Amino acid sequence: MGWLDFENKTVLVVGGSSGIGNGIAHGFADQGADVHVWGTRASAADYDGEEGSDLCGLSYTRVDVSNDTEVAETPVDFDTLDVLVLSQGRCSTIVRNSRSRGSARSLTSISTASWPVAPGSTRC
Repeated sequence: MGWLDFENKTVLVVGGSSGIGNGIAHGFADQGADVHVWGTRASAADYDGEEGSDLCGLSYTRVDVSNDTEVAETPVDFDTLDVLVLSQGRCSTIVRNSRSRGSARSLTSISTASWPVAPGSTRC
């Protein structure tokens, strides 16, 4: 078994219905994982024909992850979870970073101006 062998592993990709998340979901599926995708549209068919969205071979469930109650009440059809990928387009998660001195705040409220700049690079 190689380090990229996900045979008999369960992966949930939140936001895996399109774009980068969809690519990540298929990457795990290509390595043998049982991949589950959470997205915001009513059904997987609602993504049919859309560029960057291929749900073939993936299990799809409609979940609005910005609604805590909905997340808590959504039934899952797997017993174990080996990998969780958060790739949703909108993130309203509360974060704590080392510069916030212990206070929690919305991810979207953090200014990129506070992010460190790697030596030799410039801020855009």
